[in-house]
Amino acid sequence: MINRDIAAVEANITTLAMLQSTTQDTIDISLLGKLFELMAEHQKTMNLLVEILVEKSDPADTETDADLKEKKHSSVISCLPESTRQKVIDRHHDDKQRIEEMMEELEVNAVPVTTYRLPSNPNNTTDLLRLVKVVLSMSTQQRQVLSNVKKLQNSSRYKGVYVLSSLKKAERELNYKLQQTALMAQLVKR
Repeated sequence: MINRDIAAVEANITTLAMLQSTTQDTIDISLLGKLFELMAEHQKTMNLLVEILVEKSDPADTETDADLKEKKHSSVISCLPESTRQKVIDRHHDDKQRIEEMMEELEVNAVPVTTYRLPSNPNNTTDLLRLVKVVLSMSTQQRQVLSNVKKLQNSSRYKGVYVLSSLKKAERELNYKLQQTALMAQLVKR
């Protein structure tokens, strides 16, 4: 898909350049503007490709079979209130109990294999709640959780709690960048 996009952008740039050179000796400002827009779009695509290639080439970032298996069995929960109890074991127990109750609310017959809070971002200056990672015993349970997550919108207890598929940090950042690029494209079209 990206190769087709790059080829289309390159073809448009070439066509515009040929039209400009064959039709007149003076520069048409509207064609020049269109050419710059296409070049900027081409540059964004190339930058995205470079980022993807750099991430893929890092040997420390390669996923093992065990990583892939855990990822298929895992979900991440955001905005789940944290326990205020003093002992770590008590806070962990509270998280596990809340998640088991959430599974009942989602009508998923599953008990998590493990649950844990992910570390907070040291650059985070707001009091955002830490994410909770939930690993289930089967990938079908994880898919069932994700497909039933809409039921939380009607829940008074879990309203505002979000459940997402587990992604690596690089994947989350790439998704964020793609969403921002799509949003910018929509704004430019208006």
